[in-house]
Amino acid sequence: PQPVAAAALSLLHRGAAGVGVCTSASKIFLPISKKGGITIWSEPFTFTSGTSNTKTWSRGEQEVTEAKLCGPGVFILSPFSCTKVDRYNNYADRFVYTTAERSTECGVVQLQNVWSAGMGCMSIEC
Repeated sequence: PQPVAAAALSLLHRGAAGVGVCTSASKIFLPISKKGGITIWSEPFTFTSGTSNTKTWSRGEQEVTEAKLCGPGVFILSPFSCTKVDRYNNYADRFVYTTAERSTECGVVQLQNVWSAGMGCMSIEC
């Protein structure tokens, strides 16, 4: 899926069945290197339903252009720190997967906002 506008995301989050549900399959992987054109992924960042599901990511020299997202949930990757994500909603890369769309599958997404400004925060809304 493509990033979702903040207003549409808010409507989807309140109204669509299965949105905002995390399972043990809900994970984010970040690229750590490329070898021979193949992406080497980090260990998974896992999240738990019913808890604060944010992970602050230190911005570094390495640009993050893509992420591998697994399972259902509302995935938010932002160039801002986790404390400022709500304030700068339209600058985050957001991807929404309902439980009807995805149970355990993974997919690689391109990060337009994070790529241009660096990674500051990632989360899954459950």
